[in-house]
Amino acid sequence: MRFKAKSSDRHGQLLNIASNFLNFSVSQTGLLVYSSGLLGLGRQLVWYDMYLLNPDGTGKEEALEQPVMEALGNYPSSWSPDGQILLFDHQDKAGKFSIWALPFNGARKPSTFVESQFNSQMGQFSPDGHWVTYVSGDSDMDEVYVAPFPVPGARVQVSSGGGSEPRWRRDGPELFYLSPELKMMAAQITATAGDLRVGSVRTLFVVSPIGGVSGYLYDVTADGQKFIISQDFEHTSTVPLTIVTNWAAELRK
Repeated sequence: MRFKAKSSDRHGQLLNIASNFLNFSVSQTGLLVYSSGLLGLGRQLVWYDMYLLNPDGTGKEEALEQPVMEALGNYPSSWSPDGQILLFDHQDKAGKFSIWALPFNGARKPSTFVESQFNSQMGQFSPDGHWVTYVSGDSDMDEVYVAPFPVPGARVQVSSGGGSEPRWRRDGPELFYLSPELKMMAAQITATAGDLRVGSVRTLFVVSPIGGVSGYLYDVTADGQKFIISQDFEHTSTVPLTIVTNWAAELRK
């Protein structure tokens, strides 16, 4: 697979990375972490490992030490604002997901952030790095939660009736996520030192995503006003808008 990274001088750099590339995350300091699958007998994917790469094409890719080598996969999810900690989804041999944190200072020793008997994944740092939103399936369905970081404390539930793929508005007052009906939801967030409250939650629009896309289906601009979505236009039904001009003259005929 070829990955194009664009630097501050607006010149794109094409990078050749593993063909079994799954997803990636780029830090504020310019480090790229991506997952690549290893092929077993019959060319079946056995597991995914994470690799570190400079998006400007310099240096060599570096395999990151895995917390459990027998894992099915590790998938980068979010960098802390200072680029020093990477959140990633860890999938154990039984297929269960948990959220781990990998520091990039010192010995790079990963540790669990959220782990239970249920799946927890898609961790995303808040703009100030003091909170992490994530998805957990320990109720009847996946829901979106927020917990303090670095020490997980009492979590706050954001979604009601299901939710996935949470993303923060970059200046903090909103948290976006997808409902089970693929509605884009926006939750008002108020966070102070050690306290976070969820205000009103509203529906923005409905999406028709492309099937078979792994990871996040969308991203949002810093001000929360524009979205980039993997949209299936071929199967999206639209209602045509008809504009009639000079309609008063038509009535006189």
